[in-house]
Amino acid sequence: MTKGQLAMLAAKAFPEAATTKRRGCCAAKEQFPMVDSGRLAKARTVLAYAPELVDQVIAGTKSLDAAYHEARNRKMLMP
Repeated sequence: MTKGQLAMLAAKAFPEAATTKRRGCCAAKEQFPMVDSGRLAKARTVLAYAPELVDQVIAGTKSLDAAYHEARNRKMLMP
């Protein structure tokens, strides 16, 4: 499984970022310690703005970076 696929699984399990900034408070990092926070942020952006791409990322037919690029473009077009 790629890092992008793992990040997307973590984003599905924990779609919201932790609200506190204390160390050790992030449930996503506890469950998915191998997922980089930057990739997790990208995966959450895809989940929010391009949810139809989530399964493609998990299946490995679309990279997280490609899905993030599409999601970011949609986010920028929103009023």
